[in-house]
Amino acid sequence: MKFPVILYIVIISVMVNRACSTLASPEFSGLQVWMITLGAILFYISDVILALNRFWKTWQYNRISLVFYYGGQGLIALAASYF
Repeated sequence: MKFPVILYIVIISVMVNRACSTLASPEFSGLQVWMITLGAILFYISDVILALNRFWKTWQYNRISLVFYYGGQGLIALAASYF
């Protein structure tokens, strides 16, 4: 599982980097930029919680990751709906 996990970390980190790069893009409105960036960060946090729970130490409140996951997905989808 080591290689797939590292590959996924790299891919999701690039996703967050590209989402944050919209801050400098004139193609998006200010609201879209913040929804995209915050959505990607929330999605990233949800995956960090899942990874820590799975590979490091089980945590009783690991389902909080669902709040971050659905919040992030909702913001990304909402930003896309403004096009």
